[in-house]
Amino acid sequence: VYVDEGRINEMKDQLGQAVCSSDLTMAQVYVDEGRINEMKDQLGQAAMSSLMQRFVDEANAVVTKMNDPASKSADVLELVAEMHKVAGSAAALGVSGMQKQLNIMEHCGKTGDLDRLWVEAGDLAELWDKCKVLLKELDLA
Repeated sequence: VYVDEGRINEMKDQLGQAVCSSDLTMAQVYVDEGRINEMKDQLGQAAMSSLMQRFVDEANAVVTKMNDPASKSADVLELVAEMHKVAGSAAALGVSGMQKQLNIMEHCGKTGDLDRLWVEAGDLAELWDKCKVLLKELDLA
């Protein structure tokens, strides 16, 4: 398995975690397994799976939309609102990598940095693919 240490350190910076803490795994950068397990304990596996499936559907939709060339002519503020909603769900459910990436994209949209927004949208798709693999390993996607 290839581990991109540079990307891990970049994500640690984005997540506000100490860069010197090199013991973080890729999974810990993308999902907060502790948060997810805490929610599973509180809600039960069935309820957590249901919530996570709803989130997966929302995230799939926003990732698809943000990587659709037609979205470049869409109302940026509407796109920002959609990203904000999914980022909130990601935060609540412990999918921290998605939350941080969507927050970056929100900022780009709000400040008019559209070139960077579309670059970040490509990164979002790649990150989401990795998050989905990790969520499947946790029996949630």
